[in-house]
Amino acid sequence: MWHRHGVTGKDSYSRPILGFTDEPLENVVVAPGSSSESRSTSNPSRLSTQMSILLTSDPGISDQDEFTIRGRRYAVEGDPEGGWVNPFTGTSFGTEINLKKVTG
Repeated sequence: MWHRHGVTGKDSYSRPILGFTDEPLENVVVAPGSSSESRSTSNPSRLSTQMSILLTSDPGISDQDEFTIRGRRYAVEGDPEGGWVNPFTGTSFGTEINLKKVTG
């Protein structure tokens, strides 16, 4: 599930209210990443998990969006990388989005 960050309404003073709108995505490939535990004595229970998802096109994902993958919510990390085309065959590979979840 794609959680698109943006304006979800206006308050009583007509100021924008920011939030998330849920949108389903099709044709998503999940590329498992890695996890690392904190070596800090101040926060020993910190766990960082990274992964990537691959889409056939770029629907306009921003670095403020989030995704739920296999029941866990991840934040987009960095700018989505899209438009990769094989220079020899012309085959388009779509868009890669890096995701990160930090707990603890």
